[in-house]
Amino acid sequence: MVAYFSASQSKQISPASEFLNSLNKEQKSKTQYKFNHDSKFIWHYLPAASFSRPGISLADLNNGQKDLLFNLIKNSLSEIGYTKTRQIISLENVLADLSGNYDYRDPEKYYTAFYGNPATDSLWAWSFQGHHISLNFTVLNGKTSIAPRFLAPIRLL
Repeated sequence: MVAYFSASQSKQISPASEFLNSLNKEQKSKTQYKFNHDSKFIWHYLPAASFSRPGISLADLNNGQKDLLFNLIKNSLSEIGYTKTRQIISLENVLADLSGNYDYRDPEKYYTAFYGNPATDSLWAWSFQGHHISLNFTVLNGKTSIAPRFLAPIRLL
């Protein structure tokens, strides 16, 4: 499924730039790539220990930066999509408790990467990926395509 938003509906550019502007030089080097970087075309929803991801992890962000990132995600998804994303991340704690493997099941091992610069480029993209989540956004002239997109079904025990 591909979703498109008009420029007047898109709230991504400002939150995207705000998040990127909060990063220091070292963090930006982990986060921002050229638009056609090879990693842009590879995605998965396995735990981070099973599949290496580009970008910066939640563990490498301070609380203010995490808030800005989640604001970007919230502004990029429907209310239901955002809520489901947060629930999936929080379920990593349940899986860690059940398995006893807190390194493998870590809610801080979700990664975001940017391809291009939302402040200057008419074509740019970003992703947010981790266990049971793969969100990939491409923005062209203010219109957003969300594909590929995967949010795992949530079943409470």
